[in-house]
Amino acid sequence: MIVVVGSPVAAADGASFTAAGLAALTAINLAAKGESVELIGRVGSDAAGDAIVLALGRAGVGHAALLRDAARSTPMVDTAEGIALDSGDLQLALRYLTTFDAAIFIAPVGAPQATEALLGLMRDGAAFAGARLIVVAAENFEAAAAGAPNPETLHIVPGSESTAELAARLAARAIA
Repeated sequence: MIVVVGSPVAAADGASFTAAGLAALTAINLAAKGESVELIGRVGSDAAGDAIVLALGRAGVGHAALLRDAARSTPMVDTAEGIALDSGDLQLALRYLTTFDAAIFIAPVGAPQATEALLGLMRDGAAFAGARLIVVAAENFEAAAAGAPNPETLHIVPGSESTAELAARLAARAIA
């Protein structure tokens, strides 16, 4: 199994919504390649969140660790950032998902201390599972690179590629 950590965002799909953002697209891409995948993240308890859960389920993405937040609205794709996870969210998910071969951690933007805490938990979870860890960090790359759980840890800094292209590249790296 492959675990993807990052909150999805919603994209308008006619009169409804669908799953979007790097985390959701990576998980969907992995499921389309026949991989067992679970998404750890957070969405609002609203129509957009409902649509994301349904879209992930239809795509074959496990979403048992996708938390619903009644206090927040699901962000739209133009905001580019999903609802942030906190350490308790990630700890709970990793207690539930203990067996995985690879993990993709998509670091939140603009919250270096929270990112460091989450990354520490993810490093520990990957080490416990004996999994490869792929870290996607647009900033604080040095912090992300420190303390790798094993020599196979990969660090990918998003470049000029589209979200869909990066999601495909991440899926390929997780499978490799």
